[in-house]
Amino acid sequence: MHQHKSNQRACGKRVATGVYAETRLSDQGQPIESFILDPPVPVDPAALGLTAVGPQLIEIDGVWHIFDIVGRKYYPYVADLVEEVRRKGASRRLPRTLDFAKLSQESSLVLIHAKAVIENYEGYPQPPAMMCPHLKHLSQLVEVCAGLWWHDIPEGDLDRGDMGFYQRSIPGNVTYRAHPRPEGVQPDYQHGIFMRLPVTNLTVIAGRNVQEEKQAETAFQAASQSSLPTFIEEE
Repeated sequence: MHQHKSNQRACGKRVATGVYAETRLSDQGQPIESFILDPPVPVDPAALGLTAVGPQLIEIDGVWHIFDIVGRKYYPYVADLVEEVRRKGASRRLPRTLDFAKLSQESSLVLIHAKAVIENYEGYPQPPAMMCPHLKHLSQLVEVCAGLWWHDIPEGDLDRGDMGFYQRSIPGNVTYRAHPRPEGVQPDYQHGIFMRLPVTNLTVIAGRNVQEEKQAETAFQAASQSSLPTFIEEE
């Protein structure tokens, strides 16, 4: 497994004594497209008991999964997080009060975004101008396709690259190719599950003083109740 290439992410640096569910990168790993849900699955966060802050454990067929709503403050567009995970893996903070004993090797990190489902997909570029990440949608769309996320960024949030292509840059030194949202289109969004990732391990960020070191050790003991590999690491 690789360590993350950079600790800096669009949501900032990780917090001392914090517990994080990770999906680490591997030379033998599958491409990010394998974990994208296409089409994204519409969900009602309130019906699932989810809030905008803090993930929740939800049981499906006897396995507990981490459901987490991605904050639009740091990741205003779905493609932002997909591209960050592509380069750095995933790292999502968990509450230290979580029932870690419910987490197992089968647990997944289920990510939700408020802009994942674009209801008026007909107004966007269609295949082959739009590339489906699963190569599943190859003609006029009859349902939303995940590939539209790279066509749903206002031109003002994009830059022109050296070759004249549009690109988007987010904190953490992540830059990716994207396309401006078609002029005049007003997106009609719905919350949706857009990615489901394996949880490779839990990581507690080490403390910076004696008091924090004790808190980190307590957090480590709590996180170790899961059957996942658990580490303490410097940020």
